[in-house]
Amino acid sequence: MRHLIPILVFVLIVTLAPAASAAGVLQQDSPPLPGSLWEATPWIETGPEAVQPGSDAPAANIVPWARMVFQSYRDNNWEIYGANPDGSGAVRLTNHPALDKDARLNRGATRIVFASDRAGGDFDIFAMNADGSGVTALTNDSTDDQAPAWSPDGARVVFESYRHGIDNAEVYVMNGNGSGQTRLTNSPGYDGTPSYSPDGSKIAFVSNRNGPYRIMVMNADGSGQQVLSNQQNAFDPVWSPDGRQIAYDADYDGDNWEELWLMNADGSNQHMIYNPSGDVVAWARSWSPDGRYLAFSEIALVYYQGNWYWTTGHVRVWDSANPSSVQDMTPGDREWKPDLETSDAIAPTSSVQGLPAQSPGPFTVRWSGTDTGGAGMMNFDVQVKDGANGAWTNWLAGTTAGNASYPGIGGHTYYFRSRARDNAFNTEAWPASYDAMTTVESLPPQTGVNTLPEYSRNGLEVRWGGVDPGGSGIKSYDVQTRQDNGSWTNWKTNTTDTAATFSGPAGSTIRFRVRARDNAQNLEAWPSSPDATTVLYTWGISGRVTDNRGAPVQGMAVTTAPAAFHVSSSDSDGAYAAHVATDAASYAVTWSKSGYGSLPSTSFPRLADASATVVLLPDDNIVANWGFESGSLAPNWQAAGQPLPQPVTTAFHSGAWAVRLGQTQSFAALAQLSQDNGQLEQLALGPDDRTHIVWVEHNHIFYANRASSEDWSQPQDLSDSGATLSWEPRLVVQSDGVVHVLWTEQGQGINYRRRNVDGSWSATETIPLSPVSYYLGIDLAVDRMGNAHAVWSTSGTGGTDIFYSMRSPTGQWSAQPRVFSTPHNSITPRLVAASNGFLHLLWSELQDNPAVFYTHRDPGGVWISPRQVSGGRSSSPNVIADPAGGINATWISENSAGQRQMYFHSDGTSDTVQAISPVGYYRFPAVLAVGSSGTLHAVWATGYRQRDANGVWGETETLPIDFDQWSYTIAVDALGTVHVFGYDNPATYFAVYYLKRNTMGTWSAPVEISDDVGDWPPRGYGLSTPTIDSAGNVIAAWDDEHPEPVHVMTAGPDLAQQAGESKLAQSISVPVAMKHPTLSFQANLQGFYQGGSTRFEVQVMHGGSTDVVLTRNTGSNGWAHIWVDLTPWAGQTITVQFSLVQAAGEPYAVTYLDEVSVGSAKPDL
Repeated sequence: MRHLIPILVFVLIVTLAPAASAAGVLQQDSPPLPGSLWEATPWIETGPEAVQPGSDAPAANIVPWARMVFQSYRDNNWEIYGANPDGSGAVRLTNHPALDKDARLNRGATRIVFASDRAGGDFDIFAMNADGSGVTALTNDSTDDQAPAWSPDGARVVFESYRHGIDNAEVYVMNGNGSGQTRLTNSPGYDGTPSYSPDGSKIAFVSNRNGPYRIMVMNADGSGQQVLSNQQNAFDPVWSPDGRQIAYDADYDGDNWEELWLMNADGSNQHMIYNPSGDVVAWARSWSPDGRYLAFSEIALVYYQGNWYWTTGHVRVWDSANPSSVQDMTPGDREWKPDLETSDAIAPTSSVQGLPAQSPGPFTVRWSGTDTGGAGMMNFDVQVKDGANGAWTNWLAGTTAGNASYPGIGGHTYYFRSRARDNAFNTEAWPASYDAMTTVESLPPQTGVNTLPEYSRNGLEVRWGGVDPGGSGIKSYDVQTRQDNGSWTNWKTNTTDTAATFSGPAGSTIRFRVRARDNAQNLEAWPSSPDATTVLYTWGISGRVTDNRGAPVQGMAVTTAPAAFHVSSSDSDGAYAAHVATDAASYAVTWSKSGYGSLPSTSFPRLADASATVVLLPDDNIVANWGFESGSLAPNWQAAGQPLPQPVTTAFHSGAWAVRLGQTQSFAALAQLSQDNGQLEQLALGPDDRTHIVWVEHNHIFYANRASSEDWSQPQDLSDSGATLSWEPRLVVQSDGVVHVLWTEQGQGINYRRRNVDGSWSATETIPLSPVSYYLGIDLAVDRMGNAHAVWSTSGTGGTDIFYSMRSPTGQWSAQPRVFSTPHNSITPRLVAASNGFLHLLWSELQDNPAVFYTHRDPGGVWISPRQVSGGRSSSPNVIADPAGGINATWISENSAGQRQMYFHSDGTSDTVQAISPVGYYRFPAVLAVGSSGTLHAVWATGYRQRDANGVWGETETLPIDFDQWSYTIAVDALGTVHVFGYDNPATYFAVYYLKRNTMGTWSAPVEISDDVGDWPPRGYGLSTPTIDSAGNVIAAWDDEHPEPVHVMTAGPDLAQQAGESKLAQSISVPVAMKHPTLSFQANLQGFYQGGSTRFEVQVMHGGSTDVVLTRNTGSNGWAHIWVDLTPWAGQTITVQFSLVQAAGEPYAVTYLDEVSVGSAKPDL
């Protein structure tokens, strides 16, 4: 009961004619509201409500699998009513002149307990069926028993009793039939309004044993009593269905008007949830079975003629999902104490699905369940035990999933069982035995370090990997190293990397071994012997040695300065090598063998290892100044023609000098392709040495092509006639010469056309379901089968996503693009088709720290899940394919230390990420090119670096120009010469500069090739990757804004205006006794156009006759050894003449000569 109020033994019904009179009295000075209320407080009918709580929301939509009971004064007597949870279908359950109150439903809504004074004037506890039948007294004594509540299992009833004194209520418990009444509290004052926790283990109640009324909690047997609430006049505790919270009412501000409060079951987080306005109290009563709504009584009072009366009583709910919302349950205004309870008391059933006898770790455990009671499934608890004698432990609690991955330890046997919980919080009992069991495989992984060469340049890339025969999958690796005869030491511990760069003392032998652990925690034992061994060096040289007729020479000595710690003299095939530990700026090398002539000392830069094919001269060589090391042609050589041959130091085979015939290549006058507003050009080289170009002009896509010896073809407009904004063209030429072009078309989508080998163009194709609005990058790749692949970035499900579509050989694009969706905006996709059938895709992810993401598609068409491969704040990437089938990429990464150029490589199975530049400021990521030898070249605004085919990076080189962080690009020709183009603004304008790096590491001086002169704003917007044909002719293209407007400009090889011949000759006498007289020389032939008339000749002039003994009209792909049999001229004086015959209208060609000898050819000595 609510204590400390005057008990009125009558019910006064008064009708106030003018409703305003009672309201007016209410505004007069009124005594404080008594500390509590109960049903004997008189009700007064005032006409329209003196205080109308009102409803701020529609009637509550409580779950249908519930019932409600409440007490109502609608019949001018307190009776018990039953209804649906929305208040509909109300039925009177008691009909007695006595006062019936405090009704509570059991779980399942089949029985009701309530209090009534029908049996002698004091209140006793009664029970009845849900339809009102079978009323039975549970208590029968001369004092009040009231406020009953069922235990969750319906077996017991807890209540408050005054059998120990009118002011000494105590909490009692009894069986559901009234037997076994037991006192749980024993303190002076009030202990009452008890409520069971949902699991039946605890009882919340109200006590004023310490003065103020507080919410307390105790164990179900009465032990462990403790105070929870802090507010005064706290009453009516009621547990939420999940047992985590207790709702109650309390008078926090001391005005005797009670508010609704909520706290955690342990008393923490006490906070008010509803404070009615006016002279209104709110009493907590019950929760909806799903725990969303708190049902309560809201009672308005009026002070009239010296007494308090209640005027309206509403049963309402507070919505925890919308905390500011309070809703009506019934339309009546004389209803109190709503009790909601589930009509579903049937627990669901569940089980864990069977597992195989043996499983990898981790393995997937699946479970499922059914609910027949109507509430529907809520969640599951899953337990596991390790071993048959292990203890059951909670694995997953309250999960809504139907499966989960369990890690497991190799060799352990696991048992699983489940129980289910429905939305009425009916919880299945744990099964006595397990539902499923499995044993985790115990096979450790098998790993190894990839084979290393016998000698490795310091800073080598070490790769490792393995397989897991048990199927659990490798989780991480440990890698150890051993230097010389030292102990094994940890290098990498618990790493997921499968490659790393290693450096150590040069000259030392380094051994590597690896072990792995799998996801089942099976740990491989360390191998007893190394997986791989190598000797580190700082610089090395290798190559092959032959005699003057190309026969291998065995036993040649190699001498270096600084001295090599290892020298391998040439073997039977002529192969040799030397490795140096000492660090030096350059290395001098000599080659020699007794019985042969010696070669001059040759210097090589430290930046990269050297590869040199050596031809040992005959010891009877009769050519004077044969290596041009004097720096002059006179007096032994005769030069003639135009241009005159010149000694040079820019290209040589050995020593420091060679001779050049012909004119070095230069760029012709610029060609302007666009007529107006041309930009965004792209170049590509076809298999026939024809360069193709696309660009944007007046919002249309244009195309042209040319060979090195031709002018550009007439530009063709590839856009449809109705195109309004064609943009971002992408160009790919496949190996058979078919040209693929992709671009965006506003209002239409992403368009594609292809040019067949006969020069005909396909009709425009629009990729299905491609966007029509905006794009943040597109790209195109063509695989080895000729299939076109397109990617683009545009609006997706939660932002900007990456989309992918493929065009089959039959000409059909994917009906539904694939979407790579990540939590952040994805932009600037970069797509590469590798030679092994893999597709590699990278893009930039805009988040707090922008990142680079990577995925690939294997030859079977399967994509892996995207993963982040960058750290720090990272820029959009540049990418190119790797000849071995992988991908090379760069981006700029920024962290607290500054910005670095980063390098990424993946072969589809393992990744490498490393910094390749010093810390600095970078506007654009490094651009990449791969040479024919597999060497990777990277250039950025101020620097250059190369990575050899073994994965070892050379030193960083500073460019002889600072491109001012503007656009730059790179290409590598067949000789290994690096060609670089970039923008710089040395004065008040932007210009395009060109420079190149030869294979000896020497950079040329930058040359301006654009025609920009004047003031700002003439400048370039971008540079396309240049093309280099088989003759070494370079074609570059860029945007140019001088003069206005923007134009597409190109620079290609200069063409000879007239024919010419550059000649070099020396007169010699060939001894009769010379054995197999042989002319031998090194030649480097560059710029010879495929199918052209320009040629290199060797002529023998004798007795007024000239014999052409050698003719070449193709390039030599670097230095080539050439020899000619001079036996027909033994015993004669002859003139040997080298001639470069230049044809008019063809690109200029050049030939370099070195190591010219005439001597005997004899068996290897």
